[in-house]
Amino acid sequence: MTAWRNALLSATVTLLAACLAPLPAAANDGKILNVGLVLRLDDKFNGQFNETVSAMAEGIETARALFESLHPGVRIKLHRYPHGKDLESVVAAADRLIRDKIPAAIGGELSEEAFVLRDKLGPRKIVFITPTGSNPAITENQPYAFRACFSDRFVASGLAAFTIDRLKPRAVGLIHNVSSAYTDFLGRQFLETFGERMSKSATPVPIYAEKVVRDTMDFGASIRRFIENRVTHVVMPTHQSDLLRFALQAADQGFFPVYVGSDGWGSNEQVLAKLVKHPAHGAKFMAFRNSYMNENADAKMARMFRERYESMHTHRPTAWSAVAFDAAWVLFTAMESTAEPRTGDSIRDALLGIKGLQLVTSESFSFGPDNSPRKDLHIYRLDKDGSHYEEALR
Repeated sequence: MTAWRNALLSATVTLLAACLAPLPAAANDGKILNVGLVLRLDDKFNGQFNETVSAMAEGIETARALFESLHPGVRIKLHRYPHGKDLESVVAAADRLIRDKIPAAIGGELSEEAFVLRDKLGPRKIVFITPTGSNPAITENQPYAFRACFSDRFVASGLAAFTIDRLKPRAVGLIHNVSSAYTDFLGRQFLETFGERMSKSATPVPIYAEKVVRDTMDFGASIRRFIENRVTHVVMPTHQSDLLRFALQAADQGFFPVYVGSDGWGSNEQVLAKLVKHPAHGAKFMAFRNSYMNENADAKMARMFRERYESMHTHRPTAWSAVAFDAAWVLFTAMESTAEPRTGDSIRDALLGIKGLQLVTSESFSFGPDNSPRKDLHIYRLDKDGSHYEEALR
């Protein structure tokens, strides 16, 4: 009897030990992907708006939710590292991410922020992908830096050709913001492409460039020079704050050119709300600008994105939400596909191996030699009747 009780007790102890032992990580959580989110999450830009960063953060959150639902064995942990608009705070955010040993990060809305993150994270072999940092030098010869958007070289050259061939200006004015890596490159590249085309033209179109710095408050002198030179089209590859101030001051002087701009203007919805709906001047406002996506796209990924986004938020997604979603989706896909999602080398190799991935802003995504995708440039017209898709530039 004693031997039987001892055997029963031993079996019971063994069973309890087995029940109380922790389950293997794969059974508890599946594959865990740790990703840093480094953006101006708590700040306004130029003291006016933060819709852009909010839209980007919502796009990334939507990507996480949809990716986890389609990959039940994957759990994505987004680690937030907010910073302000000063570059010192970007450095501090990057330092916190490095201390936490996060292997990959999404961030760098502005090119100057992306440069800081690239230089801080790259030497530590931490993969960095910027949704919207478009200066070509961010990723050129940088093995751990990637981008989800097109390069500024493509944007400025495409806008110059579109302005000449489609808009047929009589004279062009350029607001060249020289104090930002993003706007300065766009301005210089536009001038270069425009000049090359005009040098071969039998009837060259004059262009008048006005150099300004960020947060210029009074554009009066530039507006008067444009009026004197009979400028019909004003090119502003700048931030939204520049556009708002210039367009309203120009309208007050009775100057209503056709505007040409870039993704730095924010979303189409923001421009319509702040300029087209202006009670005094909006009816005369017309602009053409590039965007990250075709809002009418009906591919499977575009539909899934819109459905999941609208189920999580109280408004429709913008192009900024879409390109941030794509940056996150590309990174999640690479990390999920590698056996070692905790090392930068493995994540980098997986990113370079992506071919033909369907995204919201691209139906067949892959990275080129400079870690920059080859994508279409989508052109919209904005006027009193709303936002209108014009064409894709390839």
